Amino acid sequence: MPKAVAQSSSGKDPCRHAVQLTYDSYRFNDMVQRVPAIPLWIPQIGYATGLVILVAFADEFIHVLRGGEPCYEKPTQEAVPKAVWTAEERGWKTAQEKTKWYTEQMASKGMKVQPPGPDLKAGLLKIGEQPTQDWLKKAGSDGQAIIDSYKKAVM
Repeated sequence: MPKAVAQSSSGKDPCRHAVQLTYDSYRFNDMVQRVPAIPLWIPQIGYATGLVILVAFADEFIHVLRGGEPCYEKPTQEAVPKAVWTAEERGWKTAQEKTKWYTEQMASKGMKVQPPGPDLKAGLLKIGEQPTQDWLKKAGSDGQAIIDSYKKAVM
């Protein structure tokens, strides 16, 4: 934490002291000296919690103002790629299982599942040429590298 936010003028951490004061009031069973007599830690907990949240907010705010990346985004940035990877693996596994099951179901009913013939394959490739060319105009050399890699792997 920046020293300007995290420490008071005496050099002490106000959050730690507020939380310690609240805990001590709880531990020693301090009571409010008014009617109704309630445990002192009950109103103090609001002060301590609010102070911790305020200091955390101010610390993050100053960090972002100084050009830093918000810390609250890091867990999300780390979690999203992991979730995407997990979903992709699960999707491929499910697709392979379903393809196998459907193929077996069709075979059990007397249908033959074969790879596409040369005419069908050529027709599908021809249909895909125009959208691919349109996309390559927008994607440039990076897109061409992707298409080349795909064609090398598939064909």
